[in-house]
Amino acid sequence: ESEYPKVLNDYFSSIFTIECLATIPTLTEELYEPMPQISINPAGIVNLIGKLKLTSSAGPDNINSKILKNTSIISSEFLSLIFNQSLSESVLPSDWKIGKVVPVFKQGIRSTVSNYRPISLTSVSSKLLEHILYSHIMTHLTTNRFFL
Repeated sequence: ESEYPKVLNDYFSSIFTIECLATIPTLTEELYEPMPQISINPAGIVNLIGKLKLTSSAGPDNINSKILKNTSIISSEFLSLIFNQSLSESVLPSDWKIGKVVPVFKQGIRSTVSNYRPISLTSVSSKLLEHILYSHIMTHLTTNRFFL
């Protein structure tokens, strides 16, 4: 049983693939408007925190959604400072760059490693920033008719 984590790690590593970046086309000219700088405010973060599920697991920083919901007003102030500084300096807190990989049983025989799938538990705070960035990027791309 003490060897089981290694067996799972070996299996998960064997099914991981790295996509080939050579297939992504590059644009040689600036065909679109540059994206404006993103400024994140505490009110928007409070709104996002309010939408979090209470069942969200904590990532490596050990801050789960329940903690953020219970402290949303003060947390949003600190998170807005961290988010804006991260964007201006292009640096993320180190705990936001790693994830805890947890095996989740799918079905079948529990002792068969292929009956598990890996999930990565990442920081709830980094997911909030990710959501904000995704929304801004998609709005910009849609507004500039990138998808047509």
